[in-house]
Amino acid sequence: MRPSLLPGLLAAAALAALEEGTPADLLLTDYAMPGISGIELAARVRALRPGLPVLLITGFAEIGDASVDVPVLTKPFSGEQLQAAITALLADSVPG
Repeated sequence: MRPSLLPGLLAAAALAALEEGTPADLLLTDYAMPGISGIELAARVRALRPGLPVLLITGFAEIGDASVDVPVLTKPFSGEQLQAAITALLADSVPG
């Protein structure tokens, strides 16, 4: 089965979708977004859905206070690198 995508959601919309029970296998988020950072979004998502894997992408060499332990993929990256990071996260995730 192919995963479904909810592309381009703002952080607030992504949180609302998860709160409403929208199925998700992975959260892929940028670090720099309007409103809240990707780290803050990851923390909120982890509180809401503790087993949901999160991958943070960023173009910043240093992302400051990384108080949430999430894997980071630094830009620029190839499609193969993105695929490998997602595959590894999904392999390590706890179902359910």
